[in-house]
Amino acid sequence: MTDGLKRTLIIALVAATAWFALVVVWAVRPQTDSVPVGIDYSAEPHVPVSQDVSCNGMFSSSTHRGALPTLKEQPKGSPPLDFQREPCELVQRDSRIVFGIDVAFYAAVGVGAVVVLRRRNRAVTPTILPAA
Repeated sequence: MTDGLKRTLIIALVAATAWFALVVVWAVRPQTDSVPVGIDYSAEPHVPVSQDVSCNGMFSSSTHRGALPTLKEQPKGSPPLDFQREPCELVQRDSRIVFGIDVAFYAAVGVGAVVVLRRRNRAVTPTILPAA
């Protein structure tokens, strides 16, 4: 194996490690989810609205912090605003899937680099066949 190939593999491994460190920093940070809550009948024209909810990091056991935000009151006779799905569940699920893919990719790059770096140059000795 040439020194250039070894150097390239080591650089690739260092770059992958730096990338993975950034992925871990992203993974532990809190996230935000914008959840649809219905149609705001107090506005003209009536418009669909959503509510931002502060979520915990993807390694947390609970999906969001504290109580959910209070939603705007609607005029009498109008349906109230309500969260149309559980806040933060999709955000955490998708984040965990992406993190799992990132871990698998990093492991594959690491194992591949180590295998190639440890591979020894095997000298091939020619076999001379007897003349027939």
